[in-house]
Amino acid sequence: MPAFSAATGNRVVVGQRKDDVMPDEETTNRARKDEQEGKSSSTQDGEFVREEASPIAVTSSK
Repeated sequence: MPAFSAATGNRVVVGQRKDDVMPDEETTNRARKDEQEGKSSSTQDGEFVREEASPIAVTSSK
């Protein structure tokens, strides 16, 4: 079970790599583009949700 860091408000998982926590640069760029285009914050957030859901969709389709 992940620990919770009160100082930063972030979950801390022992043995988890930074790559597993940080979003891809491409995803961040798509979200920034959405922001520059004046799209809603939920649309911007959707880029990160899509990134997280993508591996799940691939796994469940097998």
